[in-house]
Parts: sequence; C-alpha cells; structure tokens
Amino acid sequence: MRAALIALTEAKLGLSAIPVPQPGDTIQSGVNALADALGVPRPTINVANEDRLRRQLQREMITARAGQRDALWSLARAIGQAREFVYVEGPAFARTARPAGPPKKHEIDLVETLRARMQANPRLKVMLCMPRLPDFVAAKANWVRATLAHRKQAIETLTTQDRQRVAAFHPIGFPGRPSAIRTTVVIVDNVWAMVGTSHWRRRGMTFDGGCDVASIDRGFNGRGTSAGIALFPAGTDGRQARRHDSHRAGEQLRVVDAAGGTGVRLRRAGRSVGLGRTRAL
Repeated sequence: MRAALIALTEAKLGLSAIPVPQPGDTIQSGVNALADALGVPRPTINVANEDRLRRQLQREMITARAGQRDALWSLARAIGQAREFVYVEGPAFARTARPAGPPKKHEIDLVETLRARMQANPRLKVMLCMPRLPDFVAAKANWVRATLAHRKQAIETLTTQDRQRVAAFHPIGFPGRPSAIRTTVVIVDNVWAMVGTSHWRRRGMTFDGGCDVASIDRGFNGRGTSAGIALFPAGTDGRQARRHDSHRAGEQLRVVDAAGGTGVRLRRAGRSVGLGRTRAL
C-alpha cells in the first residue's frame, strides 16, 4: 500500500509535490496529507507497528522526492578533503547534478566538487579510468551518444582547470577489445576507498539502486597512507595505477602520444610506472 500511494502521488502530482512526513506525524496524518493532495477521501488506517511503518514511510517518501544519495555524501566529503590524488574507475563519469537555478543542498555535482578541489589544491592529481563504450546496448544509440557527450563534458571541466593534472583513459582487454567495467571504484590519497555500484552520474548517485562499501584502513605505512588501500588493485583486469607513494603520485603526470596509439604513464622520481595496457580518451 505504501508503494502504491507513493506511485499514485508521483503520477498525479509530480515528485516535488509529495508531502514529506514530519517526525511528530502519524501514519494516519501522512495518509491524510496524501489523500488531500490527490483530492480523494481520507481512508482510515489502523496498524499495530506504527513506529516502524512511520519511519519506513518517511524514508520512502523522501527517497521518492530526492533519492537517498548515501554514496554522494560520502564521496563529496572525501573529495573535499583530497590532498594528493583521486582515482576514479567505473562505467560512467558525468555530472551528478544539473540544477535549473542555484543548487539546493542535495544537488551536489561531484565533477564540480572535484574541479573546485583541484583549484584549491595545486598538488591534487586526478586519474579517470572508464570503458571505451558506455554501459548501454548499441541499440540504445541515443543513450550511448548522450553518455559519451556527458563524459566528454565532465572530463573537459577538469582539464580546463589544469590539463597537466588529469589523466583519462580506458583499459584494453584482449587485443582489439576494450575492457568492460561494471563497478565503481574511487580511491582518495590511499586513505579512503569506495567500491560498489553507485555510478558517477546523476541517476547513479540519486535514484538508481546501489550497494557500496566505503572504507578506511587504520594501519598506516611510513608515508602516512593506508598500507591496505595502497595495495588495492585498480580494477578487475589487473590494471595497476600504482599508488603506493601518494605523496609523489602524479608528480609528473602526463599523457604520452606514441606512434601506435596513446598510452597513459605516471612518471615518478625518474621512473615510469605504467597503468597497464591503456588508451587515452
């Protein structure tokens, strides 16, 4: 019944008109508010587990209006504190908010958050690993084109801030076959990591269902970074964006254009550290 009420309200009133129950409301008062908004008679509700249902109804209605955004809050805080580098790997990379006017508190664009952090911290480097093709079937040609356009726009937002501190690439699997990426991995400074299915785009951070784990490691090495997270593999295909020394990571980050293609290499302390078999975007 709860889902049916919310679906009916969305269809007739739109998301912004869904009344959100307040902490002191009851199930009956919440149903009354929905009925009044829809212009239908108020039904009588008798339940024995009022406290639990009230919390569930409140969560469902707030989620219907604005999404849950748990991964968004976690990423925004981690990126806002980044010092050395941010590594992003996933099937999508696009703006996570497109406000029509001044952004509301829940409208956080992680791309802009990352750009602003680059501006505030001239040491910060960014590595972006994305599949060559989006996570839509070829038959959805309009979706594929839109996804590629959004990706390009997001990357250019960062490179406009500083081209020399951004490396964007897609991994190559078997010869001639680009690797597919199904999950999102974000690592910040080798002290914070998030792995899961909340993808870096507006839907992925708001209304799409996802399951993510954000973690830190209490064991630090001599450089003040997490020993466990530093050894975390950068992807399921054996790609190694070696981040063991986050204080020097990306010190001379650059994209190398070679005759047979383009590769991404991280030059550190006089030696090159490859990111696996890659092609720059």
